[in-house]
Amino acid sequence: MRAAPLWLALSFVSAPATFARAAGVPPEPAPAEAASDDVSAQLKQAEADYADGVRLLKDGKVEEGRTKLKKAFGVVVDNLEEESLPAALHADFASMLEKIRNSEGESDEDGEDASGLDVPESALKVATTAAGMAAIKIDAGDPITRRFVQIYSKERLKTVEEALARSGRYREMIETALRESGLPRELFYLVMAESEYKPEALSHSGAAGLWQFMPGTARKYGLEVSYWLDER
Repeated sequence: MRAAPLWLALSFVSAPATFARAAGVPPEPAPAEAASDDVSAQLKQAEADYADGVRLLKDGKVEEGRTKLKKAFGVVVDNLEEESLPAALHADFASMLEKIRNSEGESDEDGEDASGLDVPESALKVATTAAGMAAIKIDAGDPITRRFVQIYSKERLKTVEEALARSGRYREMIETALRESGLPRELFYLVMAESEYKPEALSHSGAAGLWQFMPGTARKYGLEVSYWLDER
């Protein structure tokens, strides 16, 4: 029996997908896309639980409010500990964690605000370590903070995505140096504001490199800046 031509064999392989498209049936999402959608859905649920928790605390329903906050906290921590969590979503979960940690209820009889989140200190330590924001306290409600969150998450989203894609090659090197120097891990993201992780970045004032050192400052810290070599 004569073998079927290759083009005919391939047509049978692709036929189901072709017929599905012709019938208007949407293709099944790729595993990575489905996983990302699931994580996004979990983030939205955590945000909803957080909002409910804050509302209940303000209404004086402390235990119910704490239950909601603890539920949101659990979802956030579980996702932050996942190595496969996309960088953009990691930032969203870290921001959500900061809101949950800072949640407060109505003042009690002694005039002090009731703590919203009621979890062991050890759990908070694990969470903040996973978020990479244990050393620098961030006021998520500050107008300036909220403005820059808007800029980087909405107005300059494509720029941020491209910069984070470049950041991978420098992450281990920078985070190792920060850890050995006893500096906050989140300073890694300072490079986003300085150069968007572009080693060739050069400002109009002459600052250059990932960290945008001026020539004089670079030389002060032992870097060579000359015609032949620029270590910035």
